[in-house]
Amino acid sequence: MGSGFKDWAAGEVLTAADVDGYLMRQTAMTFADASARDSALSGVLDEGMVAYLEDTNRYTYYTGSAWLNVTGLEGGSAVRVPGTFVADDVVQAAELNALPGGILDVDEKTTSTSINTSAATLATVSFTLASSRKIHLVGYIPACDSFSTNTLVYANLAIGGNTQISQQYGPGAGTSVSFSIHRYVELAAGSYTGTLTCNVASGTAFAFGNATYRTTLMAIDLGEV
Repeated sequence: MGSGFKDWAAGEVLTAADVDGYLMRQTAMTFADASARDSALSGVLDEGMVAYLEDTNRYTYYTGSAWLNVTGLEGGSAVRVPGTFVADDVVQAAELNALPGGILDVDEKTTSTSINTSAATLATVSFTLASSRKIHLVGYIPACDSFSTNTLVYANLAIGGNTQISQQYGPGAGTSVSFSIHRYVELAAGSYTGTLTCNVASGTAFAFGNATYRTTLMAIDLGEV
């Protein structure tokens, strides 16, 4: 077994047992993979042994009955994603930063809004990003109705005033239309405002909303770019 620590004196004889106990069994050995490690150490396994595996860039240690990963010392620069983590892993900061952050902001309106040929803002979200991120904008308008004339009606998603996507329908007077609109965007670090707007090509109408059927805009973080 490993012998712990010894403070050597000048002229002291270094025996084979000393080399095995103080050095070989207490050093971090390097092997190509777990198979090479197990083959080389099969007859001299000792609790507390440490071995580095080149194929996985991981340190492992022997418990007396099994080899386990030394957590927090994985090495390498590759960022792992959900589905690739294994037992005893410690999640690194870069890996946490790459994970989806979820809902950044949501705005719900419970009132109806008059719309005309100028884009009326129905909902607004604001968020700040510390690094480049993948963002999903999701908008919902329960109904646009009360059209004064046969016309086209538009729903638009924009970030910082720049339109990301626009949908249009021509429902006609006396009818209604609902919108479910979404857009995937990649944004650099910074502060952003997203808007859901609606307008008609001619005449007037209403974008409907109440406590049950709410006009909604949501910004969702999907992870690091």
